[in-house]
Amino acid sequence: MKIDKKQLYTTEETAKILKVSPTTIKRYIANDKIPSIKFNGIRRIKGLDLAKILNSTKKQYAK
Repeated sequence: MKIDKKQLYTTEETAKILKVSPTTIKRYIANDKIPSIKFNGIRRIKGLDLAKILNSTKKQYAK
């Protein structure tokens, strides 16, 4: 799945992209592992931040 860096993703969409549960994403947000914003009462993750997370994970496994 291609990440649009300008889009805001819900916790459910982020969970699908990272292949984890939505509960895990909420836990990461609570522990400041994933930055998020609250928009209309719903947590959103910026596509740019999500792309950074994916790129840093790829670099860790490439070593």
